[in-house]
Amino acid sequence: MRPDRSDTLANTLGVSGLYLFALSGGFSTSGISIGLLLMTAALLPQWRTVWQAGRQNPLLWAALGLIVYLAASTWWAAGTFPETADQQQRQLGRLLSLTGLYALPVAWWIGGDARRLRHVLALALAGLVIGYAINLDWRLLGSYFEGERASVYFSANATGLYAAAGLYALLFLILFQLPRLTGSRRWLAGAALALLGAAFALVVVWSQSRSAWVALALVFPPTLLWLLLRGLRDAVCRRSVLVAAIGMLVLTGAILLSQGHIIEQRATEEQVTLDAVSRMELDALAEDNIGLRIGFWRAGLERFAERPLFGWGPGSSRMLLDQSDNAANHGFPHHHNLILELLVASGLVGTAGFLLVFLLFARSAWRSRTETGAVWVVFLAGLAALYLIASQFNIRLDTQGRFYVVLLGALACTHGLRRGARS
Repeated sequence: MRPDRSDTLANTLGVSGLYLFALSGGFSTSGISIGLLLMTAALLPQWRTVWQAGRQNPLLWAALGLIVYLAASTWWAAGTFPETADQQQRQLGRLLSLTGLYALPVAWWIGGDARRLRHVLALALAGLVIGYAINLDWRLLGSYFEGERASVYFSANATGLYAAAGLYALLFLILFQLPRLTGSRRWLAGAALALLGAAFALVVVWSQSRSAWVALALVFPPTLLWLLLRGLRDAVCRRSVLVAAIGMLVLTGAILLSQGHIIEQRATEEQVTLDAVSRMELDALAEDNIGLRIGFWRAGLERFAERPLFGWGPGSSRMLLDQSDNAANHGFPHHHNLILELLVASGLVGTAGFLLVFLLFARSAWRSRTETGAVWVVFLAGLAALYLIASQFNIRLDTQGRFYVVLLGALACTHGLRRGARS
């Protein structure tokens, strides 16, 4: 029996949208939006199957409930503070990426298929490389080595975080995909991945993003140790694991020797503020990066205490910081801490909704380990940890940050969603 032509067209459209979305994440907002639109439109001819699978998945209901709550909160805030209504509506659009709804069509078109999954990850990594290649100011290359701060995506902190994520993904490619190749292909691919890893590592250093450094320092070593111990038990991967371990040591040593002055300067340039914090002298901190963040956090906690249950509505943070008694807080758009920002914006009720969505994604990823293996779960957990740790010092809801969250959610739930469709 011939497949229905409309189904064939929808599948082509959906997969094309998926690949466009994955490739565009590092450099094209339009590509991300068009990809999501194509994937969503391609679901319409098979809406019954999609609905039957979706309604059995608690993620859908958690996402819809959270969206309704955020919309009501935005409506209330826009009516109460009409002068900031446009900011509240924009922030609502950004927060939708954290509800999990956008991840569902991406997860559907990945379909838990291992081959398609590899294509999506390869395209996402390629898009990240393209983004750095076209947006990094290569005229300053020599200056980067001397301490000039590298910035892509309008933020040096974003530059460091996404390069750290790229480096983390390369680790898994080198340890578990490279050994599957044979002959000259393995050596060529290995050389290319090693060069790319060195480039990502340099960008992480050049970004001078301490939040990215902290996240990488907390995630990378335990993950690497776990992977090495696991890989050494695999006869196929053992040799590549040893080569990769030696390569990592050489790379780390080379970067510390050549770029250690940047790390040392950046790590110690606000030592006076750190000393004051260690003595709990928080009322007269210098207006440097650390001092400013502590001021944001204190102001946020005070505002949260005023409306703990329902918060002040998405997009109200700039107004609240402008009203702060601390003049150093004025003019900033958020509190530089994702959890605190959610508490201020949506209260305990909304934050509980975001936590529920996160836990459902984590549960879906954990349940998929029988199909994907423990390595896949560790891979996703590390990517999530990088984002969450860095987000305690900066909020990454820019275009690339929203892409990161949506793709990560889709990777976590794709096997569970398709399993529901098959059943």
